[in-house]
Amino acid sequence: MNRSECLDKAKEIVNGARQENYGSPEENFARIAAFWTLYLQRHITPSDVAAMMCLMKLARIQNNPKHEDSWVDICGYAANGVEINTEGK
Repeated sequence: MNRSECLDKAKEIVNGARQENYGSPEENFARIAAFWTLYLQRHITPSDVAAMMCLMKLARIQNNPKHEDSWVDICGYAANGVEINTEGK
């Protein structure tokens, strides 16, 4: 998979079935942040969720750097993070 294919696949995922199944990234990451806030007993933001999901994928990549899905997912989480933080501008 080359970089363009990776980005195309991430775009397909974040604009397709995941949004249909989980709602908008803003809504979904806000729900995740609320659960993590309760569990960790400290404030977590949707922006934190995007960053920490990237970190989770990096931890998986450390075990298997050839697993393409983890690289694609990082692109998707980063794209959602930028949209959340820049209001889609």
